[in-house]
Amino acid sequence: RGRTLLASAGTDARIRLWDPATGQAVRVLASEGTWINALCPVVVGQHMLLASAGNGHVIRLWDWQAGVLVRTVEQHTDWVRTLTSFRVGRLSVMASAGHDTAVRLWEGSSGQIVPGGFEGHTDWVTSVCVLAWGEHTLLASAGNDSAIRLWDVQAGPPLPAVDEGGAVTAVCAMTVHGKTYVASAESDHRVRVRDAATGEVVTVLEGHADWVRTLCVMPIGDEFHLATGGDDGRILVWDTARATILRTLPGHDDALTGLCPVRVGGRTLLASASSDRTLRLWDPATHAHCLAQESFDSAIAALSTVIVESQQLVAAGFEDGSIVLWDPERRRTLRVWPAHSEPITALTTVSLQGQPLLVSAGDDRTIQVWDPATGQARQRLDGHSDKITTLTAVTHGSRGRLISASDDRTLRVWDLQASHPTMSITVHSPAWDVASSGDLVVVGLSDGLLALALE
Repeated sequence: RGRTLLASAGTDARIRLWDPATGQAVRVLASEGTWINALCPVVVGQHMLLASAGNGHVIRLWDWQAGVLVRTVEQHTDWVRTLTSFRVGRLSVMASAGHDTAVRLWEGSSGQIVPGGFEGHTDWVTSVCVLAWGEHTLLASAGNDSAIRLWDVQAGPPLPAVDEGGAVTAVCAMTVHGKTYVASAESDHRVRVRDAATGEVVTVLEGHADWVRTLCVMPIGDEFHLATGGDDGRILVWDTARATILRTLPGHDDALTGLCPVRVGGRTLLASASSDRTLRLWDPATHAHCLAQESFDSAIAALSTVIVESQQLVAAGFEDGSIVLWDPERRRTLRVWPAHSEPITALTTVSLQGQPLLVSAGDDRTIQVWDPATGQARQRLDGHSDKITTLTAVTHGSRGRLISASDDRTLRVWDLQASHPTMSITVHSPAWDVASSGDLVVVGLSDGLLALALE
């Protein structure tokens, strides 16, 4: 009758409806069994009913105004822990999940199961909720298997899962034979390669003795391999299909902070940067020793490549806030300029109206866009409230975008032509690295891995 009531339930097998304005109970519903684990309102026709579930596999649907049980639904084989309701078109749908690891969908008015229930969790499912994503209705489920899964209710198969594990310090995306994979460096010093379409781990790479800080795809001949660098000062080049180390590149005296492939004289070489204040050049296809080395006065914190006058150069960002452009063919520094008032944390390249630009970010919370041919600033992007940890370019629709991540627990998607963010995405923990492939964005967080689809 125009009032909002509060429903509660617990271990006494009773559902109580309260008037929150007075604190008085207005109705008590007695359920069979013991504990009640979940309550959820559901609209059936013109009526608001109440669904309950508990320490059994039965879901009960109540007409709470009349105080009577309307229907029971038995779609599970074990305790039900969580319920939610939503609409798909004109259909009222309930989602339920629990100890049998399945997420079931059923139609509210009839209790009939809706085709397309979701399987994938490997332990109890303890929570489900509904998300609106553009024109799509997504269902999120989480449980004791430390995974959050996002399901497209209309389409069926799950979107990539979210791992709630340890810290993910670096990520990169790679496409091999038309299939996209995501590599992530994790807190157990291992690198896991996942199928980007399902989130399933296909390969685990184990060889570093400390945290892995940087990853990149390394073409060798017709094959695409993975290069990794870590706090142990070593670079490992992997055959990811066989999970074996092709080559170990020792030499750095401190943690690796950047790796990137660079074309030099028709060959693809590997550039590396380190806290030992050196930039090195390697040929992983033929040599295990360093081809070139240059030392600097400050530790290198970020590495990228950029095209200047049809030549691929190496850009290095330093802890003193400066940027160096280095010529890998002549093996010398071409240009140095001050870029940030605090240490640089990230570098990437973007193309704006056909011109390659260099983008930097740092502890000073700013993003700077540079003309690499002159070292002149083109744009400054402000908005983050804490230090920026990573940058990546992404193709979103027909236009390129820039994604930044920060310890302020946000991702920002920037339109460089408009000089402002088109999207701000809040994440639940600090983001340490971001990679993209098409509309897929993968985020390495301080407590896990997150996959997002930009639409």
